[in-house]
Amino acid sequence: MRNETRRLGMNEFINELLARMTCGSQLRSGDIELVVESIRGRNHHKVYRYYFVDHPNRLLFWLDEMSTSMIFEGVPGVEKWSHIKYAIEHHYWQHCELYPSENLPGPQLLRELNEVVVHACANTLTDGLVAVALR
Repeated sequence: MRNETRRLGMNEFINELLARMTCGSQLRSGDIELVVESIRGRNHHKVYRYYFVDHPNRLLFWLDEMSTSMIFEGVPGVEKWSHIKYAIEHHYWQHCELYPSENLPGPQLLRELNEVVVHACANTLTDGLVAVALR
C-alpha cells in the first residue's frame, strides 16, 4: 500500500484483530487467512471490513457477531437457519474464486466433485426427478 496513512490505519486495525484472536498461531501456519478491506462509511469516515478464511474447514468467520441476513444474501436455496453452513461455504468458494490460493487441496476437491457428479448421474438414472441442481 503506497499511502502511508492508509497503511498505518490498516496495520493498526489488523493488530487489534489479531490481539482479539485466540487461534493466532494458525494464521502463521497458512491454514487461516485474514482479508481486510478499507471503505468509506455513511459519514465518509474510514471503515474497515474483514473476515477470516479457514481453508481446512472451508468456511469464513468473524470475531464480531454478523447478521445472518448478510450471510444468506445472494445464496440460492438457503432459506432456514439450518442452512447457514451451506451459505458460509458458498461464500468461501466465492472467496476462492476471487483470491486463488495454493492452499486448496486439488486432488481431494476433484475426488469430491467426481462423487457429486456420479451421485447426480445415478440419481437421474434411478429416479425420474432430478434432485441435484447443477447450474
